[in-house]
Amino acid sequence: MIDTAPDLRQQALRYGIKRIDAVLYTHAHADHLHGIDDLRAFNFLQWAPIPVFGNAYTIERIKSMFDYIFDEHRSEGGGKPMIETNVVRAGVAFKAAGVEIEPLRVLHGSMEILAYRIGPFAYLTDVSHIPPETAERIRGIDLLVLDALRYKPHPTHMNFEQAIEAAHEIGAKRTLLTHLSHAADHKELADMLPEGIEPSYDGMEITLEEK
Repeated sequence: MIDTAPDLRQQALRYGIKRIDAVLYTHAHADHLHGIDDLRAFNFLQWAPIPVFGNAYTIERIKSMFDYIFDEHRSEGGGKPMIETNVVRAGVAFKAAGVEIEPLRVLHGSMEILAYRIGPFAYLTDVSHIPPETAERIRGIDLLVLDALRYKPHPTHMNFEQAIEAAHEIGAKRTLLTHLSHAADHKELADMLPEGIEPSYDGMEITLEEK
């Protein structure tokens, strides 16, 4: 899983998610982190801690914001999420649940956060700038999931024009736009996007084959 959104419980119930082997964190903003408590339901199902991965700052923020998780002397009544934190660095691949993952550096305004490449797939959310070395690592990829917030410019996210430009530069076979706001109608956006670029939607399922 990439990030733990505040509505993780509702999403897991709606889409039948019954197991989480690892969590890859992009950054520690609330809309990407504050569902962390719902990981404990999966601890109960799996009877094991869940490894989580992020850059040093993200892991530090998780330990600060959710300090009770890591305090062995505190009990929260109904139990606490059991997680194992792992610090990763952009450009240094690692394995999670047996899958090789490459963390990549991107900018969210002035904040350095992580994108992830997993085989023929790359996930870049909350992005305002893609450094050249990251663009090179995902050029020509099969599937790119890319941040695109709205029509108007935004200081910490790509707008649609910027996302289209970035998608063309990267040249993925298929690009899905994510982190869409209420400022765009889904069908209207789909109709205006160039071939090979489309808006994603909740519950979308995609199958990719490792080459």
